[in-house]
Amino acid sequence: MNKPNYQRPVFILGMHRSGTSMVARALNEAGVYMGAIRDHNAEALYAVDLNERLFSTSEASWWQPPTQEDLKGNMPLFEQDLSREDLFGAHLKHYSGRLATLKLSHSGEWGVKDPRLCYTLPWWLERFPEAKVIWVLRDEQEVVQSLMRRQFKKDEAQSSLTEASALALVRSYNEAAAVNIRNSGVDHKVLKYSDLVSEDEMLQRKTWFSLYQFIHIRPGQMTGFKRKSNRTIKAPAPIEKLDLPTEGPLVSVIVPNYNHAPFLPQRIESILKQSYRNIEVLLMDDKSPDNSCEIL
Repeated sequence: MNKPNYQRPVFILGMHRSGTSMVARALNEAGVYMGAIRDHNAEALYAVDLNERLFSTSEASWWQPPTQEDLKGNMPLFEQDLSREDLFGAHLKHYSGRLATLKLSHSGEWGVKDPRLCYTLPWWLERFPEAKVIWVLRDEQEVVQSLMRRQFKKDEAQSSLTEASALALVRSYNEAAAVNIRNSGVDHKVLKYSDLVSEDEMLQRKTWFSLYQFIHIRPGQMTGFKRKSNRTIKAPAPIEKLDLPTEGPLVSVIVPNYNHAPFLPQRIESILKQSYRNIEVLLMDDKSPDNSCEIL
């Protein structure tokens, strides 16, 4: 069977708050297509959905990640029919499944960024064994403090993480990434967050250029580099923020249900297990012909 003749993907992984979004945005500026539909963290939503559902097979979440043993047992059965063409089509938001059409849509470099790849990397490499991997590493305590600061922002979702559980989480993600990269033998590059943002301009530039050389691309708008001009840049006026209350729900998440009675108990359990304190989740049924309403 001939392999598709489009560029191999770049997988960007690393613990949450480690600088993966910064790297993904820089690569996107340089021409690495990070997906048609992305969130504010430069994560392609179809990939996040796949990784979250793979986590859910082990009753896990990003803040309560699965064990390697659980995932290893569940991966072979997860979305077996999804081919590399299906995934590439989802990346382009193009579902024709015809390789020629996909190649006409995009023939350049493309990438997927999601911290959950630390755990789910084997599933993706089974479909894209030729991929390259970028692992962004940040000091453990810096990540913990970043997570804690986010915890107490009024306009951010709040979970039950503590400094101790956050540190354990960081180490779990890093261990999973190290094990999966080592076991797969995938072509990879490790980047230190401290080097990417270093005050030593030579070190910073060397680190960013090594990243671009690893993927064989040219820098785009030089994201991550210091300006060499002496001109002063006027700071934009601060955006007025709403003083949102934290005692009530900050966000209402509506989960639709239609004719999925066999999966309802699992979905309800997953909702009840979420640890965010200022988010409400509404499970709504749209007149399902099965017995969904009875279960609800």
